[in-house]
This record gives sequence, C-alpha cells and structure tokens, in this order.
Amino acid sequence: MTKPVLLAGLLGGLLGGIGGFVLLRSFPSAVKPPAATEAPRSEVRERADDLVAKLRAGREDDFFNTVRAGSVKQVKDEDFEKYREHMTELRKGFAQNLGAPGDIEFSRELVVSPSLVRVAYIAKHARGCVTLFVVFYNTMDGWRILGVIYVPVEDAFKELH
Repeated sequence: MTKPVLLAGLLGGLLGGIGGFVLLRSFPSAVKPPAATEAPRSEVRERADDLVAKLRAGREDDFFNTVRAGSVKQVKDEDFEKYREHMTELRKGFAQNLGAPGDIEFSRELVVSPSLVRVAYIAKHARGCVTLFVVFYNTMDGWRILGVIYVPVEDAFKELH
C-alpha cells in the first residue's frame, strides 16, 4: 500500500467518526427513560401517613390518642403515660442534640410478612435526622399498630437500604 491510500483511509475514518458523533448528539434519542412513578399506597401506608401527619402538624394529643386507639395491646393508663413521656422526652432530646425539628419524610415501606409491615420515616432536624418506624400487625380485626419507635439514623441505616 502506498502512503496516499493510508492517509485517505485515516482521514476518512476520522471524518466518519466525527460526523457520526455530531449526528448522534444533534438528534434526540428514540428511547426515553420511563417516568418515575410512585407505587400505589397500601392501606398500612395510608394509616402510617395519617399518623405522621399529626406529628407534622404538631397535634401530639391526636397522635398519641390514635396510637393508643389503634394499638394491638390494651395498655393501662399509667403505662401509656410513661410511654408518652418517654416519646416526648426523646423528641426533646433530639431537638437539643440535632437542632430544631423539620419535616418528616417517607422513607420506605417494608412488608416483612403478609401480617407484619414496617413503615419508615426520616424526621429531619437542623443538624441531623432520626428514623421513625411505625410497625403494623394484621389482626383478625384488621391492621393494628404494634409499635412506634424512634431510632438514631446511624443505627437504623443498615435497615433502610
């Protein structure tokens, strides 16, 4: 082969590559990624969202009354007051350590079994966040609250992914 033929091949390859690149970049791709759609909310998720909405709105009395009324366990008044005080103290401690509380956002719904579902939320603060778990159990009477638990996000992180 001669030099002019090699030079023509090299020049043709370069021009073809550049032309192909320009054409690909100038036309939109035919395949568009599917739009992100949120999974339909389950009955449990709706109940958990309603419960958390009461916390967001600052209606703590409604929140605790709903937890007590929807609980699997029938709790004595003095035991429930201890639980309420404990949860209130936890929230105050989070505010002291992590700053002013902000929004509470949905994280994940985990169906552990057909009878047990855990819904996780992230309670945001100025300098950090904590995880709020709401656990439901499906009794003969329908879905009931098994527990509402705050967990530092560092401890809960392994369970959230």
